[in-house]
Amino acid sequence: MLAKNINEKLFEVFSGLSSEKLNESILGLESLQENFAFEEEDFEYNIAGKSCDSAVAYIDISSFSQKIHNWEIERINSYLQGYYNKIFPIIRKYNGHIDKIMGDGIIVVFSNIFEDNAITDLRSAITSCFDCCKECVMTCYETEYELKAAIGYGKLLFCKTGVESVYEEATCIGHPLTVAYRLENIAEKNQILAICKKSVLANSANDVNVTINDSGWEKEIKLCDLRGVGNMNVCVLTYHKPDLLDDFLRDYLCR
Repeated sequence: MLAKNINEKLFEVFSGLSSEKLNESILGLESLQENFAFEEEDFEYNIAGKSCDSAVAYIDISSFSQKIHNWEIERINSYLQGYYNKIFPIIRKYNGHIDKIMGDGIIVVFSNIFEDNAITDLRSAITSCFDCCKECVMTCYETEYELKAAIGYGKLLFCKTGVESVYEEATCIGHPLTVAYRLENIAEKNQILAICKKSVLANSANDVNVTINDSGWEKEIKLCDLRGVGNMNVCVLTYHKPDLLDDFLRDYLCR
């Protein structure tokens, strides 16, 4: 879990800067070893050991490993900087807090456990999470950063993992993370996946298996067998840029 000051510093650094200015700004970041954890005092007294209804997003670039397999490391670094420059401002806009950065994979938590944001309960956490993922997909659509996202929601425990005084990581654990990891594994380009529970995702499921709206989002409910989770109804949102919808889809919308 990123320290609050580093979370904000990342958002400030990656805020629409050119590649040249990005390189200059990144030099101002302190070492990852020192800061890829909550500041000890903040975490111990404000968050550690607490559980909270939250939403979590796993966002990553589609076919990333295949894309970069023969690239030089400098090109990969430049590519990721451009990706962060697109994604981090959106995460900040929707009050997301970065838990982990794993190359192209970013784990983002939306929760009212972070008292300095507008998220008040599980529903607002889910709404912020979905809106963030949708804007990320739409922003990266038909660019070199086309991505996919998976969402889990429910109770998270904020804690430290690892071996005390040897290696410790401030993070969160819980079923929503397991779900997000499993869904990310089956998500495809320009998709957002989430478990469909009508009581929580009020507008994500309906009597029609596939619906397409005029903003370019196609929604489908699928029964999927998720490893370690079981058979679940999954809401699959797929983005098609509105002006590129083919005649069949336009006819569908006019029914």
